[in-house]
Amino acid sequence: MVYNTDDKLPLIVVVTVTLNHSEELEETIQSVLAQTYPYIEHIVVDGGSEDESVSILKKYSEKIKTWVSESDKGIYDAMNKGVDLGTGEWVIFMNSGDCFADDHVVNNIFTLPFKEVDFIYGHHMVLYENAFEGIKRAGETYDLWKGMVFSHQAVFIKMDMLRKHPFCLAEPIGADYHMIFTAYAAKAIFLKCDVIIAKIRNNGLSDIQRVPSLISHWRVVRKHQKNFRVDAYYTTAVIIMIIRQFVKFILPRKMISRIIKYKYR
Repeated sequence: MVYNTDDKLPLIVVVTVTLNHSEELEETIQSVLAQTYPYIEHIVVDGGSEDESVSILKKYSEKIKTWVSESDKGIYDAMNKGVDLGTGEWVIFMNSGDCFADDHVVNNIFTLPFKEVDFIYGHHMVLYENAFEGIKRAGETYDLWKGMVFSHQAVFIKMDMLRKHPFCLAEPIGADYHMIFTAYAAKAIFLKCDVIIAKIRNNGLSDIQRVPSLISHWRVVRKHQKNFRVDAYYTTAVIIMIIRQFVKFILPRKMISRIIKYKYR
């Protein structure tokens, strides 16, 4: 399939999951509204916030396709719910506090011709607490066994693929990786674009729980690839991460900031 005329442009579903992040929620909504691409369906799934989130959703209710505010079983349950509410052909998850890198991201990707694929992914920008921004470039899918080679905010996923491989609630930390690697193992087709798709804050669930996230990835990969290379890689990765977290704990914040800036030079 090739999209190259306006009447064949696909409908893109942007799913935003949020819970008590009213300030960041509005920023995300505005980022979606600013997109120049003409066919976007924005769905917001709020987990029953007790702050001003519902007021903000009501403020934008005429511009948001669908929004709900109710309790759920966690972020991945809410993301599955967003998929169920969507009617488009492609889905991207831009959760509260996440934003598109610029106003033309969706347009730049979906107005170009491309053949039938299941995932379209690119780079993302990380926003650190000290206001420093660093670009993380996406890797290659042959390295997916080592972990995520792109951020889940920087990948567009075919709706049919997500309905076939929904987020597994038994993986509370790495359900996004579980879905992506399972699809990869099933021969899903990935397309890498040299585009910065999203800006995300360095405070996601997998960022905070690095070691459990690695162990979750290890468990997922071993379902498809049981060999010494996988076990050796993840054993080493877990040990290194424990050491890094200890060093990060004892180092002054200013020194950590310098190290991060040096990393992105």
